[in-house]
Amino acid sequence: NMYIQLMGAPGTRKSTAIGIGRRVLKSVGYNRFAPDRLSKEQFLREMIPPEIELSEEDADLSILVTDKAGEIFVVAEEFGDFLGQGNMEFATLLTKLWDNPAEYTHPKIHGKSVVVTKPTVNMLSGNTVQGLALTIPPEGIGNGFMSRLLFVYADETGHKITFPPPPD
Repeated sequence: NMYIQLMGAPGTRKSTAIGIGRRVLKSVGYNRFAPDRLSKEQFLREMIPPEIELSEEDADLSILVTDKAGEIFVVAEEFGDFLGQGNMEFATLLTKLWDNPAEYTHPKIHGKSVVVTKPTVNMLSGNTVQGLALTIPPEGIGNGFMSRLLFVYADETGHKITFPPPPD
C-alpha cells in the first residue's frame, strides 16, 4: 500500500501529474479506481472484487467473505474533496488499511457486516499546505495517518505559463 500526496501551491500542476498517472494505469487496463467522493462504508464496498456481485437473493447475507484481495486505487486531484474536512474516522480507516491486515471487518453497512480480505489501497492525491490543514486537523497528526503518507513537495517557480506545451 502506498499513499502518495503531491503538495504545492495552487497552479503547480499537481492535477496534471495525477491525471497522467491515472491515464497510464487506464491504458494498461487497470480499472479499480475509487469514486471521487464517498463514505467510508461505501469505500469498503467498492473494495469488494467485481467478480462477486450481490444479487437480490444474496442481499440478505450478513457477512460477505472472499479470499480475493480487496483492492482500490484512490486518485484524488484534491485530497480534501475525497476525504472531507476533518473526517478522522475515514483517516483512521485508511491508517488501518495501510497496514495491510489479512482481513478487515466492518460490522455496519446497512445493517450488514462486510469482510474485506487482504485490503490493498493505493493513493495518489494532490493538496496544498492550507488544504492539508483543513483536511487533517492538528489533533489528527498523532493518529498515525500522517506517518503513512509520502509527501512530494514542489515549490512555486514564479513562472506563469498560460498555455504550456503538451507533455511528450
